[in-house]
Amino acid sequence: IKTIYAHGSKFVKSEWYEAWNFSPDPRDHNLFSVQNVADHSSARRKVAAMYAMSAIVSYEPYVDNCIRRLREKLDSTAKDGSTLDLGHWLQCFAFDTISEITVC
Repeated sequence: IKTIYAHGSKFVKSEWYEAWNFSPDPRDHNLFSVQNVADHSSARRKVAAMYAMSAIVSYEPYVDNCIRRLREKLDSTAKDGSTLDLGHWLQCFAFDTISEITVC
């Protein structure tokens, strides 16, 4: 699998990836759907720094803050003896975390 899917692989993406192009313009692609190796490399370089380990570690305080808020909600719900929609609150947690990392 690594031989086929690893960065720098010489294998070209098949037309299956066209299904992941959500743009109304069929010539427009996102990082996942682009099949052209040069275009993919160019797009990947633009976002690679965000996924470097140093960047990931720098996001930790924002994630910790969202964990703290979710835990406070869970603790207060347990203390009250009430119920909550865990799926909804986990979705809120995900949105809050992504927002904090993106905006801050």
